[in-house]
Amino acid sequence: MWTSYVVPLADLPDRGVGPARRLVADAERVLGSRTRRLVVRTVGSPGAGDDILLAVADRVSPQEQDVARSVIERHGLRAPVPRESEQPPLDDSGLGFDGPALAETWTDLLVAAAPVASALTAALRGDPARDYPLAIGLMAEHARAAVAVSSQSVLTGLSAEELVPLRLLSYRSHAEGALARFRDRDAMAALFAATYREHRLAVLGALDPATPAPAQPWLGQWRGLVTDALPRVRELLVEGRLAASGERLDRVAEDPERAATLSSFHRQISPAMAHLLYDDPDFGAYRLLTTLLYTVLYTAGLSLPERYLFCSMVADGNEERSGLAPADLQQRLGEVARSVAGAEV
Repeated sequence: MWTSYVVPLADLPDRGVGPARRLVADAERVLGSRTRRLVVRTVGSPGAGDDILLAVADRVSPQEQDVARSVIERHGLRAPVPRESEQPPLDDSGLGFDGPALAETWTDLLVAAAPVASALTAALRGDPARDYPLAIGLMAEHARAAVAVSSQSVLTGLSAEELVPLRLLSYRSHAEGALARFRDRDAMAALFAATYREHRLAVLGALDPATPAPAQPWLGQWRGLVTDALPRVRELLVEGRLAASGERLDRVAEDPERAATLSSFHRQISPAMAHLLYDDPDFGAYRLLTTLLYTVLYTAGLSLPERYLFCSMVADGNEERSGLAPADLQQRLGEVARSVAGAEV
């Protein structure tokens, strides 16, 4: 049995999720010994009147409900009426996956990621010059860790050094998808480019595995989480206990009117690429874990626009470091997609 509290995000200082993390840390201290799991996430699209969901399990007594309510009120928030449910609350999660194993898998991933979110939150100081490289370093380590346990090296014969730039191409995809939705795309793209130039050396350093990493223990924690979880999630996808769901870019691109809303980066999706993005278990596991990564960044207090900015900065650094333009990286990923599709037939 789960007891959950939906706390209006608008009640938090500056609508920030850093304070939400502190709320959860307080709840962990009070309730942690009595519960097996404590989960925090947002309900709805970030920045669109979303709320913070604080959920605890297993069975919570009335006295413990009173304790949780007092924790919320101690942070100056309205104490909501608790909701009871048999399953972990995952409504409106926007994960892009479904299946009988989703609830337990996603909840376990959130719980496993909580120490990283706590450590990253504690390290952030509200100074972009200091904070942005921390987030970008985590994003780079995420891709490297995923490649380390990816089945693509076996299927394609490519080394990890060759595969990492192609995995980092996902961030270009996410940045371009975001830019396509901005009213003034050119102005936002110029801002992203200027910010990359400002932080260029830090980004390039984060992308270079040979660069001595600063004391960031959460990087090792995150690498361990990804290398442990990705094979397990991949197997759930193979078994059909998890499955990709939601809209596919290749099908959107088939409709001329809807295709006009896509970035040029996303308008040409080959059948092999569509298979890689939506049907390949290895890449599917990476997609789910990338959603977890973004949840950690958001929980730590880094906004959705900042996440799009980070995606663009990592992509710029990847292209500069590899010496390959986005189109070149897309072509190479297309070759990987064809190899994967051929091997899985």
